[in-house]
Amino acid sequence: NALYQANLMSAINIFLSSGTTHVVVVGSPTIRSDTSGSNALIRASQASTVSTLSDPRVTYLDGGAWVDDPTTGGYTDFRICASLEIFLGNCTGPVINGLRDNVVRGPDGVHFCATTLQVCLGYASGAWRFGAFEASAVWSIYGLPPIPPPITR
Repeated sequence: NALYQANLMSAINIFLSSGTTHVVVVGSPTIRSDTSGSNALIRASQASTVSTLSDPRVTYLDGGAWVDDPTTGGYTDFRICASLEIFLGNCTGPVINGLRDNVVRGPDGVHFCATTLQVCLGYASGAWRFGAFEASAVWSIYGLPPIPPPITR
């Protein structure tokens, strides 16, 4: 924990001292094999480090916010299709509890592509969610309108 915090502080200081105007630290989504909860501990350590800084030029984002299970914060393979996905025709996953879901994680339980290939050949809901969440947060730093969050059960 202390090593993660020290390394993160070093990285933040390198960016800020080089003239970067804002540093965004993004925690990774939960992976399927993380049964011990170590990923959540690392994210908590990152969030704590950023909070301790109290520097308006540094922001922490929970990268799992739109990918992980919205109820437990843990790993999930599926999330309810977002309004934009439905509008664009990218809502093609299974119906779960009466609602259309999309696959948000790859077969390996780590990556976002729904295939085992190294390159996504089609739409990847998890990748879109991860990127859209980051973009929405960065846009809010600069006063731009946010992307609406995905629907939750």
